[in-house]
Amino acid sequence: MWNILVSTLLIAGVAVVVGMLGYLFGKNRAVVLNGEVEVQDGVGRDNEEEEKGKIKGEAIAEKLNRTILQLFGKHIENDGSSVNYAGIASDPLFSEYKAIAFKLREIELAALPEEQWMCLLLNIYNALVIHGTVVLGVPSGMFGRLHFYATVSYQIGDQIYSLDDIEHGLLRHNRKHPAPFYWNPQFYVGDPRMGSLAPARHFDNRIHFALVCGARSCPPVRVYTPACLNFGLRTAAEVFCRSNVEILVAERTVRVSKLFQWYMSDFGEDERAMLRAISKWLLPEDQQQLHDLLDSPRTITMAYHPYDWSLNE
Repeated sequence: MWNILVSTLLIAGVAVVVGMLGYLFGKNRAVVLNGEVEVQDGVGRDNEEEEKGKIKGEAIAEKLNRTILQLFGKHIENDGSSVNYAGIASDPLFSEYKAIAFKLREIELAALPEEQWMCLLLNIYNALVIHGTVVLGVPSGMFGRLHFYATVSYQIGDQIYSLDDIEHGLLRHNRKHPAPFYWNPQFYVGDPRMGSLAPARHFDNRIHFALVCGARSCPPVRVYTPACLNFGLRTAAEVFCRSNVEILVAERTVRVSKLFQWYMSDFGEDERAMLRAISKWLLPEDQQQLHDLLDSPRTITMAYHPYDWSLNE
């Protein structure tokens, strides 16, 4: 009996080590999906009248956002909960999207205004996850997913940005990846990609309710626009928190999404601080119940819902 148990643990340990090594040695091999594309007549070309008076990067960002909105509108459920990946793959509009995505190489991220910068990155991240899934297939297992997010990339300007770079390097303002075997910030000191993180840019923890990694437990897929960015992020935060925070008053237990365990430091220094931070997005009665628990010196038990990594299709 003990021999079987030891053998099983050894095999499992070897599998984890092999997976980790494969991920660590392969994670820097970027798979750039906005390479050369075959552009049809009129697809992805600039409209001079439309771009008049605008920074070129802003015009490209707006055009990309509009195309994403059209594509998502056709192939994503109204509530953003599921994606028709096969429909996207066969839609001529996806070819148009790829042609415009190629033009991201002409954007200077650092020159974009704050709201345009954040909207572009949020929309690109969600579109890149879908693009990568359509082209490369669904990543399998923990290390397969880590490899996917570390390598699936777009060239923006003259730099390559993976999904991890966009999330942890840019939108999270160069914070450490939450996986346990990461010890350093996403970008090293002196990395030129840090250039777009101008001092005027502000970290907004509501990005976690806008970024969609392709799993069923992720927030709904939405498209963000500069004019409605704050409203869009507030709505995303409210929808996610009201669906993923469960308060059991009698048991003095709060159950939340696993997302809050992974990214706790983005919401507060500990679990109580995190709960206070997210309480503002709950319904008034739930907010009051949570505050009553937090204001009491008695212990609160935290529980985290399992994360469903199956594809959001």
